[in-house]
Amino acid sequence: MYPDKCWVGLDLMGVTCQECSSDRFFSLYFVWFNSLLSHIKNLESSRIVRVVSCTSITDLLTRLSRFTNTKKDAVSHASKVIFPSLNYWRKNLQRHYGKALSIC
Repeated sequence: MYPDKCWVGLDLMGVTCQECSSDRFFSLYFVWFNSLLSHIKNLESSRIVRVVSCTSITDLLTRLSRFTNTKKDAVSHASKVIFPSLNYWRKNLQRHYGKALSIC
């Protein structure tokens, strides 16, 4: 069994964020956001799951920012994604490049 089969569902969540009705989007975007963010923050998530989660969360935030009454929410949620993502990439780079990265 493929351990990262959840990436397909995460990818479809991004499509759902783009294509669903505005009412459905507003009623569920916060739940979807937290679900996607949990995969980004989870240190046990594979690279493909993190990448697909980031892609889907980008779709969600893009749609959220299109509505004038939720632009501030989009910015606030984006900041919750940026720091865990940067932390992940920093740790990943340190693992691959070791002390050479800390010297730079």
